[in-house]
Amino acid sequence: MELLPLNDFVFVSVPDETEKTASGLILTTTMKKEVVTSKVVAVGPGFMDHGKLVELQVKVGDEVVFAPSSAKQIELEDVKYYVLREDGIMCVMKK
Repeated sequence: MELLPLNDFVFVSVPDETEKTASGLILTTTMKKEVVTSKVVAVGPGFMDHGKLVELQVKVGDEVVFAPSSAKQIELEDVKYYVLREDGIMCVMKK
């Protein structure tokens, strides 16, 4: 399945950050964090501003930082993603 976000929506991968207790309970730590670093896997075409299409600044493959509270977590074909608007992304990390 190909992801084709609309407007200024961005899909990012969910980092595998889980903890297991001594009794075997699995606790996810991602949502406990104030910010998450993840990789962009799909972007929408952009948004309209005064009749002109404004392309998004982030691109597929970018490593981005965002607050999990600004995103929704979804699962498609057993793969988890965060979906958020581009303005919920705080920065792009460059090496």
